[in-house]
Amino acid sequence: MSAGRLERAPLHRLVDEAERLVHTEVVDRSTTETLVEAIGDLAVWVLGGLLLLWLMRLLVTLVRVSPLPASLKASALRLAPVVELVVALAYVTSALYELLTEQPEFAWTLVALIGVLAMLSWSALYDLACGVVFRVSRVCQPGDLVEVGDARGRVIEVGMRALVLQTRQGDEAVVPYGSIARRPLRRTQSVSGAYVHAFGLGAEHGDDVAAIKRRVVEAVTRCHWASVVHEPKVERRDGGTLEVSVYAHDADHAPLVEAAVRQALSAARPATRSPSTLGPSTSGERPLQKLFSSGPSLGPIAPPRSTDQS
Repeated sequence: MSAGRLERAPLHRLVDEAERLVHTEVVDRSTTETLVEAIGDLAVWVLGGLLLLWLMRLLVTLVRVSPLPASLKASALRLAPVVELVVALAYVTSALYELLTEQPEFAWTLVALIGVLAMLSWSALYDLACGVVFRVSRVCQPGDLVEVGDARGRVIEVGMRALVLQTRQGDEAVVPYGSIARRPLRRTQSVSGAYVHAFGLGAEHGDDVAAIKRRVVEAVTRCHWASVVHEPKVERRDGGTLEVSVYAHDADHAPLVEAAVRQALSAARPATRSPSTLGPSTSGERPLQKLFSSGPSLGPIAPPRSTDQS
């Protein structure tokens, strides 16, 4: 019995050593495979998120070009940002739950990495969140004239993170929604079937805003390219200047409406007299008397002859 036990002891040691080596190789291989699987799952989730985002944008585009009723289409486009945000949050939550269930050690590392990235990109996330509220409330639409701080122009795009304006100089001003949320916004709303056009007037036109507006309305009424349905606006600005907003049938003829208004206001201004004509005449003669007396003397005028024959 003792000899058999002595013979089996080295054999058990060899078997245990072999099992330990195999277990170590299995553990090493399982760790590598788990890491590869985690990276693969993460890549699949990222690609799926990009595909889902593309599908959502495609759906919004289809709604815009669809022959749906105007009210239904406006409601769908108004709720689109909220639906996109809810779908994105649900997708990210599902991805994190799946990773926590299958690979918890790598999932927590991913969560920590996402938290760090969120802290670094807090400004962009804040702009996105404010953009959702901004688009849902439909504060501005393309074509509106807005003023936010030093930026002033016409809205050409209501993006996901920022509002794109076209200034009077023809440049594009990108205003993030985060800055709009912290500042007052001044808007001149666009009207369907009319193009709003704004321009400034100097202080030489006077201080009577009511009289200037009356002349502007008269000029717009006479202009063929102006929309007489929408009343123009005249507002006082800093420095004594005035801002006039008129409505044209389209953008191409808006400068013609402005030219008609400027011409009417210039014609209504009082004519300036030259310094030589100011004050009474010092010669003591009336203008007509001076004019006729400036020529040579013609002598006394004889009475007309009588043509009657006796």
